[in-house]
Amino acid sequence: MNSSTWSSTWRHRGNPALQNVNVRQALYYGIDKQAYLSAEFPGVNWKQIALTSFLPSVSPWSNNNQLPANPYNLAKAKSLLAAAGYATSTGGSGKHLDLTFTTTNSATRIRSAQLLQRIWEQIGISIKIRYVPAYGSNGNGLFDSFQDGGILARHSFDITEFAFSTNVDPDNTLFNFDPTQIASATNPAGPNYTQVKDAKLVKFFTDARTTLDNAKRKADYAAAQTYMTQQEYYISLYNRPNIIAFKGTIGNFKPNSTEVGNEWNSWQWWYDPTGSQKMS
Repeated sequence: MNSSTWSSTWRHRGNPALQNVNVRQALYYGIDKQAYLSAEFPGVNWKQIALTSFLPSVSPWSNNNQLPANPYNLAKAKSLLAAAGYATSTGGSGKHLDLTFTTTNSATRIRSAQLLQRIWEQIGISIKIRYVPAYGSNGNGLFDSFQDGGILARHSFDITEFAFSTNVDPDNTLFNFDPTQIASATNPAGPNYTQVKDAKLVKFFTDARTTLDNAKRKADYAAAQTYMTQQEYYISLYNRPNIIAFKGTIGNFKPNSTEVGNEWNSWQWWYDPTGSQKMS
């Protein structure tokens, strides 16, 4: 989930319900991002922080602005859930879907989990919230290693929420979806927490990273981002703001909230003695 972006993710393949793309899409269309973000961050313009892609807008390869900022469609979410064989209300007859939402116990996470719990209840999905430490003193924390029973590393979740920080270039994002990078006893550091095994998604990345044609590369990454919104292996929720101050004497300063930092293009900076360099 990019550029210090908070992301909600599911797809623990041990849960048969979440292997069904209709269920994953129902969760996606069931989120009213405007209502969610307005409640999560009161007073903040939700459109400025809403994220639609696993690549943030700061990346030149991002398709964030071409995807719907708020895909909320209650009727569609219920229809997809019904097509998967589940009831669309928490009461009454039918097969009811119960999922566990695992996240840390920070104030932001607690508020987010409770908001999403109420949101998904509207389409008939019951959410049990499980708060865990980021790192446990005796293991079993969200980010603990595979050897220490880490929840992400061991894939022991239905839905989880955490932050991703990615590079400007999306090449290394492939490892989050590469089947060879699923964490296991023989590959304990594998970052494919959701155990995605999708050859089509991997092909978009491999095609993009092996071409010298930038237009082709951008098209491949755009297709990968669109495909992700169809498969919903992850849902990108919001962009964490990158607030900085810099002198007006630095020309061509371009802030970058990804893991490469704000000095990523320092070789292109130049000095303006008038101090007139300001960001628009």
